[in-house]
Amino acid sequence: MAQGKRTLRSARKSAQRQKQVTIIAPHHYIRGSESILIGRILGGEVSERMPESAVLFTSLLANLTPSLSGLSRRSGMRIGRHLYSMLSDSKGYLLYEESISDLVKFFEHAGYAGVMYNVFPDRLDMRMYDRSKEFLGINMHSFEAGVISGFATASRKQYVDVVERACSNNGSGSCIFSSKYDVFMEKVHGDAKAAIHRFVEHLARQTVKAERESEMHASPEYRSLAMSAVLERPYQDEIGHVASYIGSELASAIFTGKAKIAARTAAARIERVIRLLGIGKASVKSLSPIRIDVSFDRMHSRSEFVDISIALINGLLKNHIAEGAKVTRVARRGAYLMRITGKAAE
Repeated sequence: MAQGKRTLRSARKSAQRQKQVTIIAPHHYIRGSESILIGRILGGEVSERMPESAVLFTSLLANLTPSLSGLSRRSGMRIGRHLYSMLSDSKGYLLYEESISDLVKFFEHAGYAGVMYNVFPDRLDMRMYDRSKEFLGINMHSFEAGVISGFATASRKQYVDVVERACSNNGSGSCIFSSKYDVFMEKVHGDAKAAIHRFVEHLARQTVKAERESEMHASPEYRSLAMSAVLERPYQDEIGHVASYIGSELASAIFTGKAKIAARTAAARIERVIRLLGIGKASVKSLSPIRIDVSFDRMHSRSEFVDISIALINGLLKNHIAEGAKVTRVARRGAYLMRITGKAAE
């Protein structure tokens, strides 16, 4: 009899578990980490001051080529649809325009300021201010265009194609997005190599001349979402080569000159680059031999992000400040530590 009761209880628990699985809303199947990041951004509790170079670095990697821009845009569309699903579950929108105002709040909590929009029967326009205006020569906000497109598509229940018509990093005073545009007026994708060189020049000025660091309010959670596309495994080799190239070009700018660079100066510059790019927290442990430890917080401890960082640092060290330079990765309590070692160059 007791065995029969236990069997009955087990059957009831199994039925309850099946019922719980059945009622899960579709958007909960999307990566749980993305739901957490979006939720924290919506809560408005994550905006902090971040080096301008770190924000530029993220956007540059995602927009160097038309294929990468397309990948970043599709990633943004997925986030936009998921964002709408999370908001509509709790708010039950009656009007399309009502939902767009919450999309604006999302961008403001992510770090954008002065966001304005207009909703017409046949068009959606959005403008964003107060972001980096460093000229790189390419449009840098395919992810944002994707977020707007995905959100509006989910809200209107029909596809809304949104593109960035003008960019603050490509000669415009602001970033302008629109769902209605003239394809013949659309700018041809800029020169990726020239964009990298402009970015390196900007970063070198911040590193060598010790200019006052340009900072902006930005959300680390939003940056993590925006980088998710370029961290996908099929694109790791391509992004790794780009990061290594950026590192080598930067090394030529900050380490090559008539006067030799002292080990202490070289280590300080490496530490500053790591901070400016938002890679992690660098700590110089020794100068002879050189040893620099870079710790990653849990937000940036995804192995693919660490691999990109290692590729960049390897490019930065190669043939410049350290003989036999080596970068190793160590897992520590769910996070990563990157260790830079080598004999100081004579």
